[in-house]
This record gives sequence, structure tokens and C-alpha cells, in this order.
Amino acid sequence: MEFDHISVSLQDGNFKRCADFYLNTMGFKVRRVLEKPGQVMTYYSWGKDTLETIYREGMTGESKPFGHIAFRVESCAAMKTYLESSGIQCPEPIESGMGGFSIMNVKGPDGEILEFLDRPSLEEYRGI
Repeated sequence: MEFDHISVSLQDGNFKRCADFYLNTMGFKVRRVLEKPGQVMTYYSWGKDTLETIYREGMTGESKPFGHIAFRVESCAAMKTYLESSGIQCPEPIESGMGGFSIMNVKGPDGEILEFLDRPSLEEYRGI
């Protein structure tokens, strides 16, 4: 298992302001942008670490800005088995909306969302 990214959800209308902040104020570099109708996922790099911002049309201020902490694993099914053996409840892994890999979201001890995904690194991934 290795750390993949931390995700932040953007409110409708904040997409350009956030891009300017992370690029020009904070000094991040754009690593990759994945787009589908009504949604833009931008991956910013700071060294080898990654911040993902997710813009979805219609997101309101009622949505929580912190999305999840993501870990890349060889197999979501194997991670599910391991976590359940430690007494942690897990949903069944599902096919990602981006295609080609599985994803499983599990609640951490304080309700934080831990995302496990069995996709290649962002540089190797050829989806969307």
C-alpha cells in the first residue's frame, strides 16, 4: 500500500479561484487533469505528494470541503479481507466511474473517509 492523494471538493464557482490559489499562491504544479461532463478532477503535485481537487457542477457550500485520503493498493478485495480481519466494516469494492479499476471507501476511526483504489499511478493510468 502507498499513499496516493488527499482530495478536496470544490464548491460551484470556486474552480478557477482554487486553481489560481494552488498554482500561483501555493506553488503546486498540475500533474494531471481528468474531465467528464459536469466534473473536473485536477491533480496537483508538491514534490511526490498529490492533492486532488474535485469540481462537480452544482456543489453547494453545504458540502464538506475535505473529501478523502486515498491509498493505492494491489487489490481492493484483498484490502477488504485484511481490514475485516481487523474488525473494520467494509463495503464491497465497486468499479470506479473513471473505469478500469476498483474503489472502496471505508470510514476511519473519527469518520474520515479512507479511499482504497487498485489503479496504476496517475502517470500510468490511461482512463478517461
